[in-house]
Amino acid sequence: MVADAISHYRIVRKLGAGGMGEVYLAEDTKLNRRVAIKLLQQDLIGDEDARKRLVQEAQAAASLDHPNICAIHEVGEAEGQCFIVMQFVEGEMLAERVNAGLTLEQTLDIAIQIADALSEAHSRGIVHRDLKPQNIMISTSGRVKVLDFGLAKFSRPDALLDSQAGTMAMTAPGVLIGTIPYMSPEQLEGKPADSRSDIFSVGVILFEMVTGRHPFVGDTAATIAANILMRDPPNVFELAPHTPLELQRIISKALAKSREARYQSAIELLLDLRDLRRNIELNADSISRQAMASFRSAASSINTGQVAERLTESLRQTPTGEVAAHLRAMIFRPKVAIPLAAIIIITVAAAVALRSTKSPTNRTINSLAVLPFTEANPDPESEYLSDGLTEGLITSLSQLPRLKVIASTSVFRYRGQEIDPRQVGRALGVEAIVTGRMARRGDSLAITVELVDTRDNSRIWGDTVTKKASELSTIPSSLSVQISNRLQPKASSETQTQASRRQTDNPEAYRYYLQGRYYWNRRMGGALKKAIENFQKAAEIDPSYALAWAGVAESWVLGGGTSLPPSEYIFKTREAVEKALKLDDSLPEAHAALAKLKANFEWDWDGAEREFKKTLELDPNYAGAYAWYAEYLMTMRRLDESAAMLKRAYELDPLSLDINTSLGDPLLYAGDYDGAIAAYKKALDIDANFLVAHHKLAIAYEMKGAHEAAASECQNVLNVATRYYPALALLGYSYARAGRMADAKKVLDQLMDISRKGHISTFNMVVIYAGLGDADQALDWLSKAHEARDSNLIDYGMVPVIASLKSHPRFRDLLRKMKLPQPQ
Repeated sequence: MVADAISHYRIVRKLGAGGMGEVYLAEDTKLNRRVAIKLLQQDLIGDEDARKRLVQEAQAAASLDHPNICAIHEVGEAEGQCFIVMQFVEGEMLAERVNAGLTLEQTLDIAIQIADALSEAHSRGIVHRDLKPQNIMISTSGRVKVLDFGLAKFSRPDALLDSQAGTMAMTAPGVLIGTIPYMSPEQLEGKPADSRSDIFSVGVILFEMVTGRHPFVGDTAATIAANILMRDPPNVFELAPHTPLELQRIISKALAKSREARYQSAIELLLDLRDLRRNIELNADSISRQAMASFRSAASSINTGQVAERLTESLRQTPTGEVAAHLRAMIFRPKVAIPLAAIIIITVAAAVALRSTKSPTNRTINSLAVLPFTEANPDPESEYLSDGLTEGLITSLSQLPRLKVIASTSVFRYRGQEIDPRQVGRALGVEAIVTGRMARRGDSLAITVELVDTRDNSRIWGDTVTKKASELSTIPSSLSVQISNRLQPKASSETQTQASRRQTDNPEAYRYYLQGRYYWNRRMGGALKKAIENFQKAAEIDPSYALAWAGVAESWVLGGGTSLPPSEYIFKTREAVEKALKLDDSLPEAHAALAKLKANFEWDWDGAEREFKKTLELDPNYAGAYAWYAEYLMTMRRLDESAAMLKRAYELDPLSLDINTSLGDPLLYAGDYDGAIAAYKKALDIDANFLVAHHKLAIAYEMKGAHEAAASECQNVLNVATRYYPALALLGYSYARAGRMADAKKVLDQLMDISRKGHISTFNMVVIYAGLGDADQALDWLSKAHEARDSNLIDYGMVPVIASLKSHPRFRDLLRKMKLPQPQ
């Protein structure tokens, strides 16, 4: 008999018993709350191993802080009785819910919460080993609570109580720990359990929730054990035909006999369950009002022929996953007779067959976007990894012919956002999106990827792959092959060959490359310098890694984020690009860097154009190369061609701030200053803090003669970035043109002082002296810019200095030396 009270807990009634303990409802007289108290059974009170196991259960559960795991309040001993005090969950056991029957929505909700709880436990090195419906409570609010960690095993070397794990795993050699109908094959064979053993138990529970019966039945425990070891479970479809195919696949994978064939972690299972629920919800949202109206009208009709005809039409427009629920409601309406129900069911079969011929997988997909991969447990320190996988997949898919793939610059603007595929499709102008989630577990990565049609939110394809960290570089190419098999089957093998050739086999080199690309994409501040450091480390580890050398070249050709004079980073760019192309002449990144080198610094205009064309031939989806080529064409005064290139760049990268800003450049060159101003302001609508757009807007105002407006925009830039020297020079020019000579000279003195302390573009001095009306000094500094190979010289048509110097013989002579078109 149990006493009326233990310590300060008043026993109310018995809740249940099992294994080695009994659970009672009790009142905490100190805190005035109801709790559950677990005591050892009377015959085990003196058993030291049982007492240790009870303490272990408390410590295991107490180390887990998760809403789906029952909270432990206290472990104690009083009057010779060891006890655990835990949260009292008012509700019912999952076993009772299973017996009563569950809807698909309830099943997924419960399964997701169980997987979430397991993910937390496993991340702490704790394996439950006794998951079953009797150890899972459902609160009155629908919250799942996993209970009873009495048989938990600490699987990690650093886990709590690991020193006792060996002695507490079994009471004696060969004794099975767990509940036989829910035990994994390896547990039944007496092998050590791990996290995948818990996943098998979840598979059994899922099977029961969906079908209402156990997957491995038998008259005795021995028969059940033999069936678990030797027989496959029944086909879920035969027992519950309404079950979505994806849920059937999930159950089958969780119940695999071999641990290696199961989900390798609870987070993988969790991601698949969440994806399935999300897809069902998306399908529900996509039901059209017209289709629903047809349902209601058909259900109220007595003419069965019309019912069949109208239902067939409405079902063509309705997601298949929702058909059963709506028909169930219709069939049991009093006005609808049983024969009509039969006709409806037949009609459903016919309609589904009709819809299957118009499945999204048979639609033509000519454009897609790969949205930023997300992490199950986000870590800012490893954001480069998810970004790198995203960009790697974009690069691989870009090699498919006749497929428009949106550039990373645009898709990264969706990082961390909840997305609606239809809205993203409209914003980016694509017919499909790829979403990805990754979960890290030790030295492995679980990647879940999904291809969604943005026209109706339907799921075209999805898969989960698990890779070792050493195989990281193979993930983008292998995923791109699976996706291309759905889009362009004939091109998939070629894509795989090309994509795999680009990467390194060295995982450390690949990680440094991903970090380099992460910083290169940001480019502002000191990011380019960090990009070079990481690209160079990758190249040092694997000198044959052509992409790493291309990254070095791409970074140096933009200045490298340093104050070095152009003469130094021209050499570094040339050296890196030659190494990249010697290793792999098919790299579009290397050809793009070479094209920009030839245009900006070597003034080899024919060579630059050849390289730009070669780049776009190798990668027709390279938005950045289109933008760089457009800059070249503007310098050559081929403004219509430049505008066409920018249009294509915009189609591939519609949210890029650089490209949106550049859309105003051909208008500026052509003298359409109002049009240019409108374009720059539109770019600022995307991001009001984008400094390049403010600077170009200032140029447009200045060329229009709006000196004060120009000065104001320059000040907007300098308020944020004091070392944005082109904006400082333009501010001085605007002061001079507005008659504020003293202010202009102060700016000139400031720039001169800066130039004495370190390298800055000499073109800044040209701008100020031109504003002050000192043509000789302006031309002297222009000559210095020419000698220094200053890249700003090729933008001569975009700065107001052209107005005062364009007719000067020295200026025209300089343009001839550079083989640039003469100004009009």
